[in-house]
Amino acid sequence: MNTTTLELNLPEAVYEQLKKQPPQIRKTAIQLAIEAIADYLEQEAKLAAGREMLLRLPEEAQQHNDKPPHDLAARHDDYLYGEG
Repeated sequence: MNTTTLELNLPEAVYEQLKKQPPQIRKTAIQLAIEAIADYLEQEAKLAAGREMLLRLPEEAQQHNDKPPHDLAARHDDYLYGEG
């Protein structure tokens, strides 16, 4: 695996808290940074997929000649969650 080197500057208080972690569960700052970045990128990918789907909805509806109900704005909760 190819890698790139980054410099990580932590606030002193954060670094001190990190050092206080018990050795059996302690992770290095590098391990934590890698996990945090990977988690962030995974979440962003999910959000991007959701955004793309939302942006395609009008186009999809047009292809099927779907027309929303005339009272969609007023009753959107009923349509989303069922009539209460």
